Order: sequence, then structure tokens, then C-alpha cells
Amino acid sequence: TDSLDNFIFNDSKDYIREGYSQVYFLREKGKNVIIGFFAISCGYLDFRRSLKVKRIKFIPSILLGQLAIDMNYQEKGYGSDIIKKVMTICLKVGEKVGCRMVIVDAITDLRTLRFYKRLRFKYLIKDAGEKIERALLRKHKPTKSTVKMYFDLNYIRKF
Repeated sequence: TDSLDNFIFNDSKDYIREGYSQVYFLREKGKNVIIGFFAISCGYLDFRRSLKVKRIKFIPSILLGQLAIDMNYQEKGYGSDIIKKVMTICLKVGEKVGCRMVIVDAITDLRTLRFYKRLRFKYLIKDAGEKIERALLRKHKPTKSTVKMYFDLNYIRKF
């Protein structure tokens, strides 16, 4: 999308220099071709409005702020490869500091939402996410351009 192109070509260097995020690239083996990229930063989930969690209001998380795959490489498993890399990084971070979730503001199109759901991300506010899905299935434009989703790292963490 235009916003992802704008991020990688215009904003990513500033985000790295200012310490807002780190950007990683997936390249084709043996070639100088960028297949995709992702950007991650520290964040938190505010569960006060969505879940009843005792004593903890803010859950330490890693924000997957950007993820894109070149159109020529989509539907070939590279998005899943990137998510695996993100999870590996998050688990390593979690060994040093508290980190329980990976969060993403998923673009509200069916393909994107299905991608994250297939990888076991859940809607932060389940009813709102399902409402957006229903609107998309009826070919209606959703009221929001993104929906917050999360992945609980305890699902894959080895204790």
C-alpha cells in the first residue's frame, strides 16, 4: 500500500535513527532483491477495556508496526516466515525483559485479517473484529482502517 511504501522509502531511516523502531529486510538468497520487510518496536496492550485482567492493566508487548511483502512474492509463505522471525526476536527479548504479546494494527481487508488469524493472532476486542469481518464479507467498507490484534507469546514459550 502507499502507506507502507511511504514508510520504507521516507520514514524508516528516521524511525531507526531516533530509536522508535528497528526495520528488518527479507532478501532473496544470492540476490540483492528485497522480498519484504517488517518494523518492530516496544509497546504495550491496554487490556482495561477489553479483558478483565486482575492487577495488570498494561501488558508488555512488541509492536509489529509494519509488515510488507513485494507483490511479486506474495502467497509464497514469506509473510509467515517474517512472523516466525518476529516471534523469535520477541522470545529473545522476553528472556531479558518482560514481553508477553505481539501486537499489530492489521489493515482491515479480509486477506490481511485471515493471514493473522491463521497465525493465531486474536482480535483485542473480539466483537469489534468480527463486526469488521462481517462488513467485509458483505462488501461493505469497515468503519476503521485497522483493527488491533495480538498474539500471546506464552502460546509458544517454553517454560
